[in-house]
Formats: sequence, structure tokens, C-alpha cells
Amino acid sequence: FRSELKEQMGDRIGVANADNTRANVLLALECYDDARTTCENAIAEVESSGPERFLGGYLDTLAQIQLAQGKATEALATLQHILVLPDAGTDTSLMHDIHCHLVLVLLAQGQVEAAQSKWDSLTESNDPRHAIERYLAGGWLGRALRRLRLAEECLEGARQQMGASGYRLYAKGIKRLEKALRFPSQPADLRF
Repeated sequence: FRSELKEQMGDRIGVANADNTRANVLLALECYDDARTTCENAIAEVESSGPERFLGGYLDTLAQIQLAQGKATEALATLQHILVLPDAGTDTSLMHDIHCHLVLVLLAQGQVEAAQSKWDSLTESNDPRHAIERYLAGGWLGRALRRLRLAEECLEGARQQMGASGYRLYAKGIKRLEKALRFPSQPADLRF
């Protein structure tokens, strides 16, 4: 309803923001094709008429969708595209997201050392969402490095942050990591 209202009012950026939020929800619900279509609509809207400052966040959502669809090469290209956008580097929150997601994409491509380097470069954040994602990325990295203690410490950190912050959106990601640590011979499902 809000999206239609914004559209009627001519708030094209508001519609794109609503679409990006919807894409994130669809991603969490594992409706990947719908998430991708919705996200690509938001990107097209901003590319055609909106301020570029929103583009990085929308592209980051697309990269997460691409990774969930098993398209790590596309996700890497999308994340690298964000890094060359004007002013993207000045958005600390976006840069934290990008580097966290790069850890997962690099792990999906088997580039464990590069993923370790990205994870090591992540800084602490007061944003609970960033903390949860950093912990989850660290858990997946620990699994890839066969450092079970690191992986379990990160998993526990993610659980605690989710519990304290109420960000239930990460519950499935935590469950995926728990399962991956119990069954390390199974393929990794690298999503938050």
C-alpha cells in the first residue's frame, strides 16, 4: 500500500526504497526470483532518475540475492561495482556490509585467504546488524579454515547479538551456520 501511495505521489525514490526493502524481505523468505526482480526494478529506477547514493545499497541487496541463487561470480562482480561508485567509500555502513558480503562470496569461490583478509579488515560497529553479520561471516570463515573454536565463538556472538537486538531476520542464517558446523562435510549454504 505504501509503495502505491508513493507512486501516486510521484516519489520514485520512495518507491525504489520500498522495493529494495521488499527485496530484502523476499530474500529472507527465500523467494529468490521475486527478490531479484523486485531489486532489479529498484536499481533501474535509481539508475534512470535517482540519486546515486542509494544505488550501492540496492546493488548490495542484489549481490546477496545472487549469492543465494548460487551465482557467486555475479555477486562478486556486483560488489566490486559498488566499490567503484562515486562516494560509496564515504558510506561507512555500506562499506561494512560490502566487506562482510565479500567474505561470503570469496568463500563461495574457494578464495579462503582473500576472505580471511576481508574479515580481518572489518572493524567493530555499534550497529547490531553489522555485529551479527560480522559474527556470521566469521563463523563461515572459521568453518572454511577448519577452526571450529573460532566458528563456534562467532556463532555464539551472532546468537547473543540477535537476542539482544531483536533482529530475528538473522535466525535462519544462524540455523544454517549451526547445521554447517554439525555437518562439516555438507556443502556450505553461505547466506545470512
